[in-house]
Amino acid sequence: MSVTIVDILFISLLLCAGGVLVGLESGALAAHKIKAVVSVSTLCAGAFVAYFTVDSEGKIDWGDEIKAEQGEGGQKKKKKVGAAETGKGGTPTERDGKDGKQAQADLKDGKKGTGGGLESDGKKKGKGKGGAGAENDVALFDTFRDCKLCPLMVKLPKGEYAMGAGSGSLGAQPTEGPVTPVAIPKDFAVSRFEILRREFHAFVAETGYKPANACINDSVRATPKKPLKPTKGLNYRKPGFVQDGTDPVVCISWSDAKAYVRWLSDKTGGTYHLLTEAEWEYAARAGASGPFAMGAVVNARNVNFDRNWTGTSPTGTFGPNRFTLREVHGNVAEWVEDCWHPSLAGGPDGIIAWTDPNKADCSRRSVRGGSWVSTLLQVRSSARASLPFGQARNSVGLRVAKVLRGERELPAMPKRDETLVSKNRSR
Repeated sequence: MSVTIVDILFISLLLCAGGVLVGLESGALAAHKIKAVVSVSTLCAGAFVAYFTVDSEGKIDWGDEIKAEQGEGGQKKKKKVGAAETGKGGTPTERDGKDGKQAQADLKDGKKGTGGGLESDGKKKGKGKGGAGAENDVALFDTFRDCKLCPLMVKLPKGEYAMGAGSGSLGAQPTEGPVTPVAIPKDFAVSRFEILRREFHAFVAETGYKPANACINDSVRATPKKPLKPTKGLNYRKPGFVQDGTDPVVCISWSDAKAYVRWLSDKTGGTYHLLTEAEWEYAARAGASGPFAMGAVVNARNVNFDRNWTGTSPTGTFGPNRFTLREVHGNVAEWVEDCWHPSLAGGPDGIIAWTDPNKADCSRRSVRGGSWVSTLLQVRSSARASLPFGQARNSVGLRVAKVLRGERELPAMPKRDETLVSKNRSR
């Protein structure tokens, strides 16, 4: 028989109360009855509170901040940068100023991953929570990496789903309708993680490419009278908060993201690309028809949103969706291929991106998934937003896809229940 802290607290309460009452009855404490009663009350209250702050396994519930320090749920908040942590001009010092060397060490033989619960080639590491069936599904999807510093890719099966959200769905916006049936005709691969800073740095180091060197700092709250403007010198190496190589890259424009996928294609001989909106939502939902991949609601234990962290969380901190993809909700919003269109009506068939400038605004590109500064409604699977294609923000990064050729076919996703689709097809 094991004894938990629950048992100890309960026994201590009985002994303390019993001892004082015996003392009162015997007269030993007669001259101090009032003090004794107060003492008993205090002891009872303290024991009562302690008793009900333990969980069923006898672990004390210290609250989110202490749990985070203990590594539970992966929601530890990064420290806000103070004067002691800044260099000249208040620029935050970073945990690693040697992305390239760290990346080479961390990805030796293309397998080893470090930090933040990051997985390495399909093997779990860390304790991020969330994602239905995540524990078992990790083994169901083949993964590959085309080079040492290429992203870890997951092969996803073809399937069908209902894109968008109807008027009866949680937080549905006009931009998310009408609900549109989409068929994914072939298997394709998607990066398990948002592209890491060290992976993007490998591209910059090898090519000499110069990404955006002025970035909007979303750590500062905008106001109607004072909109945010790009800060010169803020870039993917110095995003305005502490990062290391395992964090997702931020402060990159859509043009930077496109340059990265072109490099991946040239380097590997494969066909890498930004996901289309239809591909992105299929991958994020992973068969789920609700607003989130992991259920009806999310919180700070399974998604980095609503400024729960002071910046990005290390990639892989939170548990996977059914397709084993990490951080599809929150952390960083992800650039996709499509030009901006204010609704899903009249769009191209299937998974083809909106790229016709006569039918969409190609001066703006879509971003999906929401970020660490987004509200609950902004991190839903169906939520859509756009940004000028040349703009860089420290809340926006990317995820990539790859066309598969000559690969064995995976079992198709089960078709969606059309009754669910018809209920949502109200626009």
